[in-house]
Amino acid sequence: MDCSVAAKRHRGVQVMFNLNLPTVIDSAAAESLKVSLLGQMGSHTPCRIDGGRVERIGTAGLQVLWSARLSFAAQGLEFDITPLSPALTQALAMAGLDGPEHFNLLKEPH
Repeated sequence: MDCSVAAKRHRGVQVMFNLNLPTVIDSAAAESLKVSLLGQMGSHTPCRIDGGRVERIGTAGLQVLWSARLSFAAQGLEFDITPLSPALTQALAMAGLDGPEHFNLLKEPH
């Protein structure tokens, strides 16, 4: 999976986890995404997902994002997706996950 991860640090302490989603998130990519997010949850840092390059995402990818959002929220941590590609925006809407109660979707121009 072409998924780049970066952690912002301040004085050696991680303050933000950044993850760039690949263009295609199929079942195999969703599994890799899950592993990346699970590995990060123990750090107790907020997460910012860049979904601007997503051209296609399947149900498994949406499930991973939703599960991660709930897990981060349970820890009291932010989980933002910004920017959103048109394909990701449409997939979230079709799954009924486009409301503010679902994700903190920070809409920026594409």
